[in-house]
Amino acid sequence: MLEHSRAAQLRPRRHLWHPGRPRHFRRPRAALALALLTLSACSLAPEAAPVAPVEGLPEAFAAPGTAGSYEPLHWWRSFDDPVLDRLLDTVLVANLDLAEALGRVRESRALAGVALADLLPQATLAADVNPTSNPNNAGFALQIGELLRGLAQDSADAGDGTGDGTTDPSDANDEGPPSRFNNTNYNTSLNFSWELDLWGRARNDRAAAVAELGAAEADLHAARITVLSETVTAYFEWLDVRQRVALTDEIVGVLGERVALTQQRYDRGLVT
Repeated sequence: MLEHSRAAQLRPRRHLWHPGRPRHFRRPRAALALALLTLSACSLAPEAAPVAPVEGLPEAFAAPGTAGSYEPLHWWRSFDDPVLDRLLDTVLVANLDLAEALGRVRESRALAGVALADLLPQATLAADVNPTSNPNNAGFALQIGELLRGLAQDSADAGDGTGDGTTDPSDANDEGPPSRFNNTNYNTSLNFSWELDLWGRARNDRAAAVAELGAAEADLHAARITVLSETVTAYFEWLDVRQRVALTDEIVGVLGERVALTQQRYDRGLVT
């Protein structure tokens, strides 16, 4: 007894946890959860530098136009040239550079829509139809066939116990269970998911896709202006060359008349 009491005194005391006593290791977990909630609204991507606004715009322009008469998309119509209008309409439809730029705009718009989808909840609906056919002598179909045969035998025994000696004609045509059991399974599933954008990945992807869309639209606008300006310049150069050719023909005609007149004066002896 004495040795047992001494051994009990030498044992280290265990600090048992009581429900009323707070745990010290709960505080780091709470701090970690608070830090995650704080970082969920943060983004690690650098902020884009804002574009400085243009200052010192003129109050009026040199050639003010009538209100409602300016059409920036069809500015060439101010030349009032039907041939030029038809030519530019054809160029806007058939130019390959514009078609390529328009394709990039459509691609960027589609990618921006895909980037927006990452910020929204996702829903997936799936449906499946699986037909099966099993023989009645294997697997689960064998068990069903035996059950049907047992039920048929029980009904036949119950009919024989009536004592009237009559037989149902339909029993003679009873061929038992079918040789195959056909089964069709219909499965549907609906899944919902939503990714929490803790580090701003989806938001930054969306901002980048929108910026790419704006750049593609600006490229399309620049390509459109370039094609139109080059076409208009080539058209007016062609008009200038045609006018020069017509003027040259007139000069050649005048010089030819002067040569004929000089020849007539020479033949009459008026000039030497």
